[in-house]
Amino acid sequence: VLDKMIGKFIDQSKSKGHPEEKLNKIWTVWEAFAQYAFNKSHSTCYAYVAYQTGYLKAHYPAEFMAAVLSRNLSNIDKITIFMDECKRMGLKVLVPDVNESKIDFGVNTRDEVRFGLGAIKGVGEAASQNIIEERRKNGTYKDVWDFVSRVNLKAVNKKCVENLIKAGAFDGFGIERYRYFLEEGGVPFVETLLKFGQNMQAGSNTGPSLFGDVIDVQVSKPEFPKGEAPSALQTLNDERDLIGIYLSSHPLDEFKIEVNHFCRTHLSDLTEIEPLKGKEIIVAGMVTSTRTGMTKNGKPFTIFKLEDFNGSFEFPLFGKDNDEYNQFAVVGNRVSIKATVDYRFKGSDQLALKIQAIEPLSELKKRIRKFTVRVNIRDIDVELIETLYGFADEQIADGIPFCFMVYQPTEKILVEMESMNLKTRLSNELFEYIEELRQNEVEIDFRLN
Repeated sequence: VLDKMIGKFIDQSKSKGHPEEKLNKIWTVWEAFAQYAFNKSHSTCYAYVAYQTGYLKAHYPAEFMAAVLSRNLSNIDKITIFMDECKRMGLKVLVPDVNESKIDFGVNTRDEVRFGLGAIKGVGEAASQNIIEERRKNGTYKDVWDFVSRVNLKAVNKKCVENLIKAGAFDGFGIERYRYFLEEGGVPFVETLLKFGQNMQAGSNTGPSLFGDVIDVQVSKPEFPKGEAPSALQTLNDERDLIGIYLSSHPLDEFKIEVNHFCRTHLSDLTEIEPLKGKEIIVAGMVTSTRTGMTKNGKPFTIFKLEDFNGSFEFPLFGKDNDEYNQFAVVGNRVSIKATVDYRFKGSDQLALKIQAIEPLSELKKRIRKFTVRVNIRDIDVELIETLYGFADEQIADGIPFCFMVYQPTEKILVEMESMNLKTRLSNELFEYIEELRQNEVEIDFRLN
């Protein structure tokens, strides 16, 4: 850009009486400046911002991550990334709560990140502000009856209350979410609850009677009806619909072992499959959407979206794949997919996933033949032995052999010890304990054979 301008600069400056020698000298200085000025100014600014944010993240981690999450509320992909970062940092991110949440993400007194009320779909800033302001003036809400008796029910209307419940904002009151929607006499309890609140507020606004006495309106608290709970998946889907992510738990939690230790490839990795060329991969997740149609040749096809802890990916099924595997493309199904990454067809330069098998996610665990804990000899102590022994038993009928590898890194000695009778049942508790050991700088690993 600068080179194109030199002729115009020299000519116009000479026409105004400036000597050409000085003009060339000035231009030489500008050319040298252009070599570094932009880069240097930007690198200095970015380094300063990096230092500031690094300091905040190190010394105020909860506040920093709450700010980052609030800034990216409209971008669910980034929210997922930052949620993973919170997990890595050991920060809890909790569902919304009418007694703790601010409008955006905030931090409670226990240094936990709390989801904001304003981020719940269908709640909005006006209702959130009313809940927060009433809480600030008159203290926390004691229970649900206290809540509906105090908030402005015109701002915090029925739909708003329903969404607060489904998003988990009433969980702190100790009542399961589904119970608010149980019906008695054909009326959902949430409507009965709001009617109670309206009556309480009407009574408090009545004032003195004709004879000067204060009217004390007594309204009995309605009791929750009893009924069966819906599936956990339905409750989690409601939560996700309203806050954008699974927060209180995840539908794949019961398959953490399979997803984290059998599936070394995440669904988010499939957006760039070039590094996976020629490899066989296993991915797993839950089917979250599906659609069907007909090709130009009149053949049926199915496209379904699979979601894991880190992201999602759409898988198309055509021809034989559709005939064999479309039975698994049902919303809510949790499946694993074995595939290879190869060229779409001979002579093509476009890579594609070629599905080898699809099966229920529960089938993966059945393939484990042995569980081996690999531990540095310097880290072995009585507590470690007793705790691991607590996960083993001779009487576990459906268990797998529990084995140990003890190694000495400096001498490169490795001793494998296979138990003849002790078995273990793979559980999230066992894996969480091993992960905890790793975080405490204990050199421990495990293998699934």
